[in-house]
This record gives sequence, C-alpha cells and structure tokens, in this order.
Amino acid sequence: MQLTRTLLITCLLTCCFFATLLAQDRIITGRITNVAGVGIAGATVQGKVSNVSLASNGTGNFSITIPASENALAISSVGFLSKTVDITGKSSVDIFLTDDPKSIFN
Repeated sequence: MQLTRTLLITCLLTCCFFATLLAQDRIITGRITNVAGVGIAGATVQGKVSNVSLASNGTGNFSITIPASENALAISSVGFLSKTVDITGKSSVDIFLTDDPKSIFN
C-alpha cells in the first residue's frame, strides 16, 4: 500500500514537472523598419501559431512573450507588404518591411 502510494505520487510529480517544462514562454525582441531604416510605429507582431499579438512602439521596437514552441512571427502594417519571419533559435530579430505598391498610403 505504501509503495503504491509512493509510486503514484512520484508519477504525478514527474508529469507535473515535464508539463511545466513544455509550457515555457520566451521573449522575442526586435525592431521593425522600412527599407530606409525608419522605425514603423504601430506594426502588428503576431505569433503564427499562438496568435499572441501586439503593436510596435513609436520607434518600431517590440518585445513579445510567446510560447517556446512558436517558430514564426507574422508582421503587418498599413501601407506595407506583410512578412513572416522565422524565429527558430532567436531571441532578437530586425525586420524590414517593403512598401505595398497597391496601397493608397504610399
């Protein structure tokens, strides 16, 4: 009886430990600029799988907390072509958006 209880508790604690490891988040920082190097304020930064999103600040900088399993960010802004950026193994990215030739804002 005591051995069974000990094994059950050990199994539960092991499962909780591994579940915690798998649920880790990570922070990706970066800057979004146009081709001239000017920061793009208000650009949307979104995890491709998790759909966690935020907007870049007034100088194009961002810091987003996403699940560790996330491997790409979708970047978009009015007047620019959207872009998907691979973030596998990265903690910081610099992103350049190209003007959208079909946009009325250019």
